[in-house]
Amino acid sequence: MKYLFFLSIVTLVVVSCAPYKAITPAQADAERMKSKFPDYDLEKLKEGKRLFEANCGNCHGLKNASKKTAEAWKPTVERMAGKINKKEEKLSAEDQALILKYLMTYSKQD
Repeated sequence: MKYLFFLSIVTLVVVSCAPYKAITPAQADAERMKSKFPDYDLEKLKEGKRLFEANCGNCHGLKNASKKTAEAWKPTVERMAGKINKKEEKLSAEDQALILKYLMTYSKQD
């Protein structure tokens, strides 16, 4: 009995410490966002994911997009892009917008 309890605790700790994995975009996700962003398509959504993983995951663990609302992501992305742009690497306004749109696609509903 004690062994089973111990095993359950260890499993819970290991699972909770696993890094967040960004959501893989699907066509339905891009279609859902077309009302907000008419020029949005699956390729742009995939590029937003790639940029999110490459830039945001470079300094810290990736954040779960559903933990914030779309409006809450705006200042976060702006602040983090400012930190990236202080380094040698630069994040263009277009790339920043793609990251934000990716996060907004999977954000918590208002």
